[in-house]
Amino acid sequence: MAGIKNIQEVAALVELVAVEICKASVKEGFQVKDLVAFLEAPDFEEKLQAAIDGIDQLPDEGSDLGLIETLTLAKDVQRIVTNVVAALKKPAA
Repeated sequence: MAGIKNIQEVAALVELVAVEICKASVKEGFQVKDLVAFLEAPDFEEKLQAAIDGIDQLPDEGSDLGLIETLTLAKDVQRIVTNVVAALKKPAA
């Protein structure tokens, strides 16, 4: 099994981007200032670098998923969807 570390890193980046866009959209719409603040956030750069480092390994990881890895990714997807829906429901402070 190839593992799912790189898939999870890309998913974490997608989650971060989606949640921040949803928060800004609910508040006042996603604007350039939101994009600039988002791109300068320390956790964005960290997650971006982690996702990019192993992106070439995604096809191997995705083609060799076992049951436990599939269930782990399903749990990750459920968390991401829950966080995105929550960001859409409440205005950002």
